[in-house]
Amino acid sequence: MNVTKLFSPKAKALEDPPKVKIADDAKADKAKDKDDEKDSEKHQRQWFRSLWWLVTIADLRELEVRIMSVISDFVAKQAAFNARQGAAVDSIVVSVAGVSADIDLLNEKITELQNNPGPITPEDQALLDELVAGGDALAAKAEAVSTALASLDALTPPKPPVTE
Repeated sequence: MNVTKLFSPKAKALEDPPKVKIADDAKADKAKDKDDEKDSEKHQRQWFRSLWWLVTIADLRELEVRIMSVISDFVAKQAAFNARQGAAVDSIVVSVAGVSADIDLLNEKITELQNNPGPITPEDQALLDELVAGGDALAAKAEAVSTALASLDALTPPKPPVTE
C-alpha cells in the first residue's frame, strides 16, 4: 500500500466530501423539514381562515336570543307608542266633535238674530250675549284641539332595531 497515496491531498479530498455531503444532506433535510412545517402551519391558517363563516349551534342560539330580545323590546316600545297615539287621537276626536256641534249652534243663533227685523230687543241682546259666550267657549275648545294636535305631532315612534 502506498502511504503517500493515503496521505495525499487527493485522497484526503476523496474521503472528506462524503462526510461533508452527509452533513450537508442532514442540514438540507432539517431546512426542508422546517419549510414543510412552515408550509403546513401556513396551510392550516389558510384553512381556518377559509372557515371563518362557520358557526356553531350555540352561536346560532345566542344570535336568536339576541334578535328576539331586540324584537321584543321594539314591540313593547311600539305598543306603548300606539297606546299614547290612540289616546291623543281619541282626545282630538272628542274635541272636534264638540267644536263641530258648537259651530252649528252658533250658526243657528246668528241666523236667528239676522232674521229679527227692527231694532235690537232685550231678547236680541240676550242672544248676542249667548253668541259671545259661545264664541269664547268655542275658542277654548279650538285651543284644546290645537294643543291635542301639537301633542300628537310631538309623539315620535320608537326607532326600529338596527341590524348589525
